[in-house]
Amino acid sequence: MKFLSAVCVVILVLMPLSAVAHGAGAYYEATVGEYIADVGFSSPAPQVNESVIFDFQLRGINTTLISGSDTEYTDVWVRIESEEKTLLATGIYNAEFGGPRLSYVFPKEGEYTIFVRYENESGALAELSFPMTVVPTSEPRSYQDMLLNAVFLIVGAATGFFLARHLKK
Repeated sequence: MKFLSAVCVVILVLMPLSAVAHGAGAYYEATVGEYIADVGFSSPAPQVNESVIFDFQLRGINTTLISGSDTEYTDVWVRIESEEKTLLATGIYNAEFGGPRLSYVFPKEGEYTIFVRYENESGALAELSFPMTVVPTSEPRSYQDMLLNAVFLIVGAATGFFLARHLKK
């Protein structure tokens, strides 16, 4: 029972830290040929010096996520460009668990272009690009985030303490 209580506390404490791209964020989706390409990002309004988590999905128009078929994508190529230059160009392997993900910190406010290409051994399956606006950092938002994390920490600790006390008997 102590183990169960400890697990509950850990889950509740870490819950605010486990933001996934589609959970609280936004996404860009486009139909490309016979596929629907979907890029999720953790923040609907990315800020300067904020880590933005991107996740990438590809599915057939009339199917669920592609997996275990001849058209499965093995990797994603991503390019992030500002008006002046290319800031990042990288390939991301499509992991069996969790899929392809990328974390990126935008260095300054402004307009960016995100280019994504889904591939497998036979070549490119789908490509898309979309604009992203990065806004200046706002202090009240980070203060609210800290306060929210503190509330989750207190609730998680109280729940763990309660479960440990009452399940021990």
